[in-house]
Amino acid sequence: SLRATEKIHRDIEEFLRPYGLYYDRRKNYYKNEGKPISKIVSIPYLSQTVMAIVSQRPDDARARPSSLLKRNDDYEQLFSLRHPIKIYYVCLMLMQRVEKHLKSSDLGTGLDRKTRGDIKFHIGTHAALIAVGKAKPSLDELSEMSVRDIDESVFINSAQRVMSIYKTLTDANPVASDKVAKSPEFREKVKEDAQSLLPQ
Repeated sequence: SLRATEKIHRDIEEFLRPYGLYYDRRKNYYKNEGKPISKIVSIPYLSQTVMAIVSQRPDDARARPSSLLKRNDDYEQLFSLRHPIKIYYVCLMLMQRVEKHLKSSDLGTGLDRKTRGDIKFHIGTHAALIAVGKAKPSLDELSEMSVRDIDESVFINSAQRVMSIYKTLTDANPVASDKVAKSPEFREKVKEDAQSLLPQ
């Protein structure tokens, strides 16, 4: 709550509003104003999208959305006045496309909600690297991405490849699917796979 009053969060709120997105830095403010739930963005969710796409740590995004805001090192990586303000919009839009794909594709509709939750941030990491075409894109390169123009085939391919990695890891230990989703091993295999598809 204290951090939500900082300039960076006020700036994000102002930047997102013209796109019809309502940044919920004052909890339930926009809900009480009657804004559509689908257009309200929570601080923890935005943290997860930035952690997955900018920091390339989808395992942490999946594991601990609230605690991302509690550790100073994590918080300062996510929210900084030095970041291009557009990066927050790009991360949201990219994850929105991932989630839309998972809800409408044959792959996604065949999965239960928990599995979709386990893999979505890893798909976001994979798709971002493929869309930019670099293993370690800069903040500026990520923020200049036109998410709307990314071909749907990127999301199809990323989802299939991430799901294949997830299945291999969970087949080896089927009772620990939750741990797999939150593991550095899954993250590194996803990044390695994306990098294998990029120009060398």
